[in-house]
Amino acid sequence: MTGDGRQQKVRFPALLTFVTLGVKDPSCIGSVLHRCDVMTMKVVAQSSEFAAEGAHGMCRAQSRITAPAGVRNCPQTAEKECVMLTADIERMLDEWAIAWSSSANNDPERVLALFADDGIYEDVTSGVVVRGKEDLRRYLIGAFATIPDFTFGVLRRFASGPWAAIEWTMSGINRSDWAGMTATGRHFASVRGTSILELEDGKIHRQSDYWDAATVMKQVGLMPSR
Repeated sequence: MTGDGRQQKVRFPALLTFVTLGVKDPSCIGSVLHRCDVMTMKVVAQSSEFAAEGAHGMCRAQSRITAPAGVRNCPQTAEKECVMLTADIERMLDEWAIAWSSSANNDPERVLALFADDGIYEDVTSGVVVRGKEDLRRYLIGAFATIPDFTFGVLRRFASGPWAAIEWTMSGINRSDWAGMTATGRHFASVRGTSILELEDGKIHRQSDYWDAATVMKQVGLMPSR
């Protein structure tokens, strides 16, 4: 406040703002002020945030430093999160339901194309955890053969930063033993589930599925409906 009652803006140097944000390694300041791949970063101290502007999107770090989304190999900052462009996420989520539906696609390569080489698939409901593309390929071949008419329909979806979530329904016929359930040859339909996706460099780094096993068991006759 000045003597005449007017507010006076106080401009803090970038170093002070970094200290306020809890950045422990001052050397990262120099990294942030350097080029982030092909993009020169503009660091702005405002509301305890740093913003970087560019045509490729943004790359977020826990230290609240932002940079472009399509950029690879950003400077080392605390718990860096590389974010895909919105259009890329939309295309991947559109492809996701088709790739996982054995009724529309019996080629596991379409699913594998969505995953990083070291990607992890986890079916939390059945306790399955698969790591890497080769193991995931074997799992998909078995799953598609077990229920060749698997059909997924997307109800809702959203993405934020390196995360995406899909709420879906699945249908099929329990022709073979699957997910610990004995084959009955009966149809299950509109079974609700959710997939949580962790994204990295335009690919799925981890997919965790949760679905309503009780409804499946009731519909295929393995559990009383009441």
